[in-house]
Amino acid sequence: MREPYLTYLETRGNVRVWLVDGTYIRDHLEEEFTDCGEHFHFPHLIPLNEIWVDNNNHPKEYQFCIDHQLAERKFMMAGDTYEVALHKADKIEKRERNRVDESPTAHVKIGTKDHYHRRILGRTKNHLVVWLVYGNLVRDDLDSEFTEGGHGLVYSYVPMGEVWIDDALHKDEYPYVIFHELFERNEMRNGMAYDPAHKRASHEEELMRHDPSRIGPELEKVGFINFSEMRR
Repeated sequence: MREPYLTYLETRGNVRVWLVDGTYIRDHLEEEFTDCGEHFHFPHLIPLNEIWVDNNNHPKEYQFCIDHQLAERKFMMAGDTYEVALHKADKIEKRERNRVDESPTAHVKIGTKDHYHRRILGRTKNHLVVWLVYGNLVRDDLDSEFTEGGHGLVYSYVPMGEVWIDDALHKDEYPYVIFHELFERNEMRNGMAYDPAHKRASHEEELMRHDPSRIGPELEKVGFINFSEMRR
């Protein structure tokens, strides 16, 4: 296994911030790593005094990721559980995003605020539409926790006839996340609660990442079609 580090970004106090190869990490080290992370959430993966930022993020979002992870880390060091620390850090991140949006010198956003859809990646046999969406807009306007993908049985802002895939992902990861979301959604429609459905989907996704030859057959099992659209 190679090291996932790509670029040193900055130091905050005694914490070094690194840009890392998120796709490599999910494929080989930790499937649950998303847009960024810190030691107390991933003690087996990230060294104590480091924060990792996925290189698939748009640079516009680096500071949101860093500030979120610093806050999460501080709360967990003070004794909070991950869930409590995450909730507190989300509130801080949301305030920062709102402050940037309201600033007269704010950067122009990618996409348009009234249209989160970027393009269709495919459909399913039961007529769900799988959309690539402008993830930065979703995080700015709807949910700072949105990463990788989601569906309407978990996120109330995703229409029930759609699955959303974050455009911050590298395109090589689209099949894995599409599979995850469709598998999880199918399990929940069959009566399973979110946590066990997510755990099962993550396990199956990890197996696919270790054996990419399974991509086509497994996507067919969850009903995904229109592979050519996904690969554009």
